[in-house]
Amino acid sequence: MVLFVMFGLGTLKGPIQRAVSHATGRELIIEGELKPVWSWVHPRFRAGKVRFANPDWADEDWMFQAEAVEASVRLLPLLVGRVVLPEVHLVHPEIDLEVDDEGRKNWILSDEKKEGGSRIALQQLTFDRGRLRFADAGRDIDLENELSTDADGVAVESKGTYKGLPANVKGRGGPVLGLKDQNDPWPIDAGGKIGDTN
Repeated sequence: MVLFVMFGLGTLKGPIQRAVSHATGRELIIEGELKPVWSWVHPRFRAGKVRFANPDWADEDWMFQAEAVEASVRLLPLLVGRVVLPEVHLVHPEIDLEVDDEGRKNWILSDEKKEGGSRIALQQLTFDRGRLRFADAGRDIDLENELSTDADGVAVESKGTYKGLPANVKGRGGPVLGLKDQNDPWPIDAGGKIGDTN
């Protein structure tokens, strides 16, 4: 806190990178500035040129890359050790999701298996001109997805192979984090072709 007060947010880059890398066993790199962004409601911060590493077995070096990450934070939950992020916005993110032959998923971190679950709550996720690759070696799936969000949800265009068949799908869905809701159906309106099936 003394470093932050005297020299600004930039001094927190190193401690944040080391803390995340130590907790996850994967490298976090923040190459750009870490700075506050004006907000009426919650403190908001912007980190430029962010990268988060894949596990050693993955095809790609990085699981996540973005030109910038903006996040707002609720202050009171921090006092009890919880991180509540009302909104996270990703600028031109590139995300690599992989499942290998053994069924290992690169987005599962070792700490998530501990009792008590995650102490980070994300309430809204938006992004512009995102790219998401999903590859599942066991099911012969490799899809490149172009994504963007607006007030109504997410638009997606997907190309690649699905169970060994050429696939091309385009459509819209609800809010990204709505996929986590097990009680309400997630709306989707899409069309495309997988192999000879429309």
